[in-house]
Amino acid sequence: NDVSGRSFVLQNTIAMEANTDVISVGAGDFDHSGIQNIVAMTIGNPAGSGTYILWNDGHENFRKAVLTAFTSPAGLSIADLNQDGMADILLSYSCGTQDTIKGSNSTCQGVIAFYGQGQQRLFERTLVMSDGIQATNRMLGVDVNGDGVGDLVGGNRTTGAQSGLFVWLGHPDGSYDQTPAQFVATTDSVGAPTAGDFNRDGMMDFVSDLPGSAQTQIFLNATNRAPCSTSQINPAVTVCVPVDNTYLPGPTVRVQANAYDTHQVTALQLYTNGNLTYSQPVSSFDQSFPMNNGANFLVVKAWDYTGLNFRSERHINVYSGTPEPVCPAALGTANMCLPSGATSGSPVHILANGYTPVVPTSAQLYIDGHLTIEDDGCIQNAGCVGGSSSIDTYQALGTGNHDLVFKLWDANGNVYTAEKTVTVQ
Repeated sequence: NDVSGRSFVLQNTIAMEANTDVISVGAGDFDHSGIQNIVAMTIGNPAGSGTYILWNDGHENFRKAVLTAFTSPAGLSIADLNQDGMADILLSYSCGTQDTIKGSNSTCQGVIAFYGQGQQRLFERTLVMSDGIQATNRMLGVDVNGDGVGDLVGGNRTTGAQSGLFVWLGHPDGSYDQTPAQFVATTDSVGAPTAGDFNRDGMMDFVSDLPGSAQTQIFLNATNRAPCSTSQINPAVTVCVPVDNTYLPGPTVRVQANAYDTHQVTALQLYTNGNLTYSQPVSSFDQSFPMNNGANFLVVKAWDYTGLNFRSERHINVYSGTPEPVCPAALGTANMCLPSGATSGSPVHILANGYTPVVPTSAQLYIDGHLTIEDDGCIQNAGCVGGSSSIDTYQALGTGNHDLVFKLWDANGNVYTAEKTVTVQ
């Protein structure tokens, strides 16, 4: 069919190795040359399974080079993990000997990164070798806790296990937690997550599918923002605020950044949509800048005394409004975040959440001793066991004192409770 008077042309076909199948491809500018390169992951016999990079000369001529070989490759993704403006390659694999695509029984997850370095160079580093975990094929590289350092995110794909979201936090020295934080949602397999700031609060949230069902799961990020870190991968600019690809309310936006270099940093600059908006002889700054509503492209550039410059980039959307609230809760607890004070008008906004180490099965709200809301999630649907961990509701209440009780139940029969008394005026 015609697509606005245009069509597609099959330009090239590139062969990998014999007796292999390409299971995943990705594209990115790995050396900040303005040219998109290609990465391909293959599966076949143990000698043939591997990952290849196809360096593009800008004229659709590709030079193939081997990145690495796996016995059991799982998947690849592209991310700017160290946030230097150059795309990086994330490769995940099973530590077992069987093909993960064809049903490996391995419970070990490995993740390798190839960092873009410029001039068609890549730096390889093993990030995770995590026993007892088998995450989804595709891993994400995003800043989850807002400290400026990229983290790893995946979902559990093993049916029958406690499945949900897995987060391996990154550290300023480039290392990663080997045991992930696990946010359990269901006993069903959880597909590969996709990131997005769904409640427009400047923190990255995640959505994933439930394979074999007609359902998706949204994980709102209620993480308390961590203190700003300084990446020690030399040289580096760390931008803690804003997080890349998020929304922020205007008319001003806070930018918090710092630079690290073995040579003395002589200046930091901020470019907003290509215009120089800040330039000072400092190695860090924390300042708010006016920005127009809509998409904005930010570049924080650092200089050292040798004349070297290095950068970190952010894409953000500025809007007029207020972000939707979230309610953090520590592991094994419940928390009622709204109403925030002892008094409230009616209707009363009630927001509560709990964090259980096993599958949540029911979230309940009691008002003055009466069960008002009971959210059993998908527990009553065939083939799905699991439910929401939170309640977000507006309730019309009469004047006077009211006792609010939130309860979260889990699959082990544990109950986590948060209680608050509010006076409606």
